[in-house]
Amino acid sequence: MPEYYPRSARVADLMKEEVASIIANEMKDPGIQGFVTLVQVELTRDLHYATLWVSVLGSEAEKESTIKSLQRARGFIKTLLGKRLKIRKLPDLRFRLDRSLDAQEEIERLLSDV
Repeated sequence: MPEYYPRSARVADLMKEEVASIIANEMKDPGIQGFVTLVQVELTRDLHYATLWVSVLGSEAEKESTIKSLQRARGFIKTLLGKRLKIRKLPDLRFRLDRSLDAQEEIERLLSDV
């Protein structure tokens, strides 16, 4: 279990709210397909890197397209974050696909087959 760092936890919560808002309201990239949910933000202890776990409802191609589009838009997202968050240095953003919902859907499918 990761250690709890109050400042990084607060910054992660703020980032999660703001990045989710940016993805939902500001991004116009056609590569973002399906329904996108920002599941979790993990910050390194020194606040240099942020891993943003994203869940995408859709086909595997839509998921990959969405993650690639978010990776390309990191600069845009970071610029908007800089205007909204009052921290000295913004962490570098890394988007990763959260597969926990895929496992949950598979379990539900298997149970419905039984």
